[in-house]
Amino acid sequence: MTQTLEQLLEEAEGLVTQLQGDADLPQLSRTLPQLRSLGSRLAAARPPPSQDSELAAAQFLASHGVSAPQLPRQLDALSALSGYDNLEATAPTDVPAFLRNERQNALLTAVEHSRARTARDWDARSRRLQRADWEAEKAALLSCLAGASAFDLPDSLAPTRDRLTSAGGGGAALSDSILASAPGSAIAGGSGGGGGSGVLLTAVEQTYAGALESHTQAALDRGDPGPDLCAAMRHAVAGKLGDPALVDFWALIDRVGSARRGAHGSLREARAAPAFQRTAARLALEHLEASYAAFVRQAVAKEPARARLGGVPGNRALIRAFAGLPRPPAGLLEDGQVDGRPVWAVIYFHMRCGFLNDALTVAKDAAAVLGDFPAALEEYVANDRQLAAETEARLASQLRRAVDPYRRLLICLMARCDVADCHADVATSVEDFLWLRLSQIAWDGRSDRLSLGALQRQLAEEYGEAHFSAWQQPLLFFSVLFLTQQWELALAFLSRSEPLRCHAVHAALAMHDRRLLLLAESPDAPLTSRLDGGLVALNLCRLVQLYSRRLETSRPLDALNLLHCLRPGAAFRAAAAELVSASRQFDLLLGRVDPDTGVRRRGAVQRFGLDASELAAGVAEASESAGRLEEAACLFELAGRWDRTLGPLCRLLSACIAQPPAAPDRRRTLEFAAAAAARLRRAGPSEEARAPLAGTLYRLLDLSTYFTMFYEGRHSAALQLLDHLRLLPARLDAVDARVRAFEASGSDELRRCLPDLLLTCMRLLQLLHRAAVEAAARPGSGGGLSSAEPAPPAAAEMRERAQALVAFAGKLPFRLPSSVYARLTQLEVQIV
Repeated sequence: MTQTLEQLLEEAEGLVTQLQGDADLPQLSRTLPQLRSLGSRLAAARPPPSQDSELAAAQFLASHGVSAPQLPRQLDALSALSGYDNLEATAPTDVPAFLRNERQNALLTAVEHSRARTARDWDARSRRLQRADWEAEKAALLSCLAGASAFDLPDSLAPTRDRLTSAGGGGAALSDSILASAPGSAIAGGSGGGGGSGVLLTAVEQTYAGALESHTQAALDRGDPGPDLCAAMRHAVAGKLGDPALVDFWALIDRVGSARRGAHGSLREARAAPAFQRTAARLALEHLEASYAAFVRQAVAKEPARARLGGVPGNRALIRAFAGLPRPPAGLLEDGQVDGRPVWAVIYFHMRCGFLNDALTVAKDAAAVLGDFPAALEEYVANDRQLAAETEARLASQLRRAVDPYRRLLICLMARCDVADCHADVATSVEDFLWLRLSQIAWDGRSDRLSLGALQRQLAEEYGEAHFSAWQQPLLFFSVLFLTQQWELALAFLSRSEPLRCHAVHAALAMHDRRLLLLAESPDAPLTSRLDGGLVALNLCRLVQLYSRRLETSRPLDALNLLHCLRPGAAFRAAAAELVSASRQFDLLLGRVDPDTGVRRRGAVQRFGLDASELAAGVAEASESAGRLEEAACLFELAGRWDRTLGPLCRLLSACIAQPPAAPDRRRTLEFAAAAAARLRRAGPSEEARAPLAGTLYRLLDLSTYFTMFYEGRHSAALQLLDHLRLLPARLDAVDARVRAFEASGSDELRRCLPDLLLTCMRLLQLLHRAAVEAAARPGSGGGLSSAEPAPPAAAEMRERAQALVAFAGKLPFRLPSSVYARLTQLEVQIV
């Protein structure tokens, strides 16, 4: 399409109009002189800025009653003092003025010292507050990472030390006892651990190690899983330590861990089955009731005057005596007394201790004032702590009229109603709260009742570590999780505390011995991982290795006993291989090969049914990858893998044979290689045939002899040995044949030492050529060589050998360092 000039002009003007905006206003254009004159006029019309600022400042001061003209004189009258000086000058003989100044100086000094002390105290207080804030923030962060949230229990259930002690919980006391014994009474490792005594074990850890060793030995002797590990640990702690806190800890593990899986196929199905969960909850209730009964007996024995225990011996007399010790709770007590004590309190204490039949007897004796409660209690006891739906409804209808706090708690417990009420005026400890909630769990699957899963989520996620002060009372939070069948979470939490890790590990092994722990499928999984159905899996392999790492260097046998509990499966073999690699005690764990006879001796891993050869080969491959060639060669030989033994051994030799004989690495490597070569020859031709590098090993050993002769000055013998090896050409017509032979049979290990071999051979030829020349110049002198040395070759032969050596280096199918070529040429020129 063509356009005329007029059309192009119209389009250009339209574009200009769009760019300039509104075209109705006239365009203003000024020259540079016009802009300069306009700026000058605007600047002259504005007053000076200094006058404006001074005027504004004077007006501001005047508005506040300050005269600006008098202000400089007032400022000049002030005297600036840089410090505390004497206020007046005193004459040497003016005693009153001197004493006055001394007093003022003493006051000022005290003020200064007080100011500095206040600053230091403030700084220390600030640091303490910052550290406390940081610890609180860190605890909150760890709680969030562990799955806890900011929900709190009622203040009445705060797990304070006084409340737990007074209520017989024992959680704080257990924590204090174990924490106190963990770092303090450390003793050196005994003779059972193997290795040195570099690790200090506490008395508790020593007891655990002995019990585990006895259990392992019994299991290996019998050929089956052996005796119960949990019972063995409990008896060992009770017999050797006698610590009541530890005895109670293992009593909890033993009682709750005695739940049986039943006929369910897999462990996950068993753990999710209501029958198994109900059995485990019943065992937890029995533990809480037995613990409270022991506390009642202890409290009555501690204050016999107030308790006044008497009458017919039995549980009823014990509860009557105990009911007179604590103060009655806030609220009204109703329905009279029995045995001189409030009837509802007596029934509650009987049930809290697990004396259900005695509680029923007390209720029947007071049936006149209790209404239909004795009948409901009899049904509750007869039906294994269950009530019919009609009885529960009838009993729950009485809750609104009940005033007595003990009666309200018993109604909520038996009717499984009002699960939001904590009954803090009666249930004064965390153990009481757990006993109440475990008793209120409904196993009929109704959604309007408290279930085990809801209780677990409430304690572990809603309340969490922050509320239970888990870092100050770790054993308390552990018991909370363990009693509610969160065994994996409880053990994982306890292992996060360094002083309590040994208890967590051995408790986990005891539970695993009873096949009750859900384990992670992969050893690389996190310590705890969620499964379907709200269950949690524990990475037992990681937990055990976390504890055994401190034992692997000085007490590897104890660490191996721990790892043996991971059987059966590949986890035990993998952990044992890692232990062998980390401990470096191969003779103890894998066995050894006698250097003289070549007979292999058994190691500790074979006691547990592991294949030492397989472990040795796996560890050898890791050592070879890490560059520990001597270690890899030893382990491959221990595994019977001569085809793999000679590879790292030849690489070691090729790196050190050219060193002077006095080098310590060279001497040790040559001795080791010579012994290995002797054992290979004793193994027979079949083993030599399976080892493709056997010829390379023998040739490297011969080359080491050559280098030794060269450094010792036995030049003629060294040259004869080199001719015997047939590696380098002796004449020019043999160069091509030697190049082809070296290319066909030369290995990488020989190529690595070839530069040193060429240089020393050329230097050897130079020395022999000089000796031949000197011998020819002085006939009859023998060239200055000893009579034991062979006669030196002729000088012409040395020159031919040097030329052949240079030709051989130039025809090799790979390049040598440039410095080697330069040095060879330089030495050849000196010979020629």
